[in-house]
Amino acid sequence: MKIIFGVNSFGMGHAMRSAEIIKELSKDNEIEIITGGKSADYLSKVGKVKRVNYLSFVIKDGNIKYFQTFLLNLLKLPLMFFNFLSLFSRCLAKRPDIMITDFEPIVSYTGLLLRIPVISFDNQHIVTDTKVKKIGNGLSVFLYKLTVYLMVPFPKKKIIVTFFNPKITANNSILVSPVVREIIREQEVKNGDYLLIYLRLEGDSILKSLEKMKIKCFIYGKTNFKSTKYLIVKNFDELQFAKDMAKSKGVICNAGMSTLSEAIYLKKPILCVPLKGQVEQELNAFYLEEKGFGLSTEKIDSKTIKKFIENLNFYRKNLEKENLSKKDNIKKIIKELNL
Repeated sequence: MKIIFGVNSFGMGHAMRSAEIIKELSKDNEIEIITGGKSADYLSKVGKVKRVNYLSFVIKDGNIKYFQTFLLNLLKLPLMFFNFLSLFSRCLAKRPDIMITDFEPIVSYTGLLLRIPVISFDNQHIVTDTKVKKIGNGLSVFLYKLTVYLMVPFPKKKIIVTFFNPKITANNSILVSPVVREIIREQEVKNGDYLLIYLRLEGDSILKSLEKMKIKCFIYGKTNFKSTKYLIVKNFDELQFAKDMAKSKGVICNAGMSTLSEAIYLKKPILCVPLKGQVEQELNAFYLEEKGFGLSTEKIDSKTIKKFIENLNFYRKNLEKENLSKKDNIKKIIKELNL
């Protein structure tokens, strides 16, 4: 079977989870991957990649700036349209059997216009296709839902990745447990003496608070902060990151589905900071706290860190009850992908 697999290029979460599915699909199918940026570099290790331009968010001080995001992506549209025409013509010449999109619009629209079955595989449709807690203001929810509909218009099936299980409101949607990378699943889990930090650092105020509290941390993320006795700044390495997460006593991160899922899988308490205005992250953070897996906060300060540290055992007890990403999870997703 010939499959076109589109992967959103913003961040690395989409690429990391899609890589696990692509590796399994490639055993019996011909796969072409459509993505860009760092995702293209990462996915080139698992299959044939066609690089494209991609939509992205403008983020400042932990907030999505919608107007600046609109202007940035408006400038990218001509190049994206060229990428679309290129894929469209290739699909006309050699029609694929199905198109799979992890929130990638070029693949979505090509499949729609050529009437090739499109299957959505993402976590963003949790906002549009399930009954979830009302988060944020009405405008941000409307804009987010509109974005989801425009990114993936009229897919035949929607496979929604989630660690919580709200009621489905769409007939063509199903919920599946998150895909956890093999490199994470292979790790030996221990509770070490440090926190792992993996988030968008806006300034060094968080790190200065941790330094004053003498809390040992391994830090992955862009920062000008230099390593000290308690704070060790590391360059990202996939294997070392997996080892450090597996042996940490807790994780501080944003509320993206992939990082949260991996931390939950490893039974690591989480202090998360959802990006403001990104409804899907705000939902993840709400349900993470509701399930007792950790703490959600708009801004990290010494009081929040102290509260998180004091409740680590409580979070661990709740995490021990969670059976996330069963062994047959990827096989179930593959079965749903093959129409």
